[in-house]
Amino acid sequence: MPGAGAWTPWRPVKRDPMTPESQGVIDRLPPHRPLNPEDEGKLRQLGRAVIRTEAAAVAAQTGVKERTIRDWCEHELITEQGNRGQVLMGAQESQGLSNDAIHLLQNAYLVRAEKRLEL
Repeated sequence: MPGAGAWTPWRPVKRDPMTPESQGVIDRLPPHRPLNPEDEGKLRQLGRAVIRTEAAAVAAQTGVKERTIRDWCEHELITEQGNRGQVLMGAQESQGLSNDAIHLLQNAYLVRAEKRLEL
């Protein structure tokens, strides 16, 4: 393989998988003012709602447990400091999650593949 790959969280989410839960979070955000810590918490809730929605869809298609997908997103893609992290792409799975499931998360614009040069 000419280069190695890595999975990273994808931002912004390019489609609108609105569930009643996520729409409710958006409706409670105040318009046109800088975000404060409470707003940031609401946005984190929205992110979790989107992940739950997509994790359920991926679980239904792959047979991977929804909790496994959600935990992978939370613990492998987000650092302890709350920053975006990276997961090196394995042959069949990456950090414990099948690449088939990850490709579906990629199609949902939750993660993206980044090509890296091998040294």
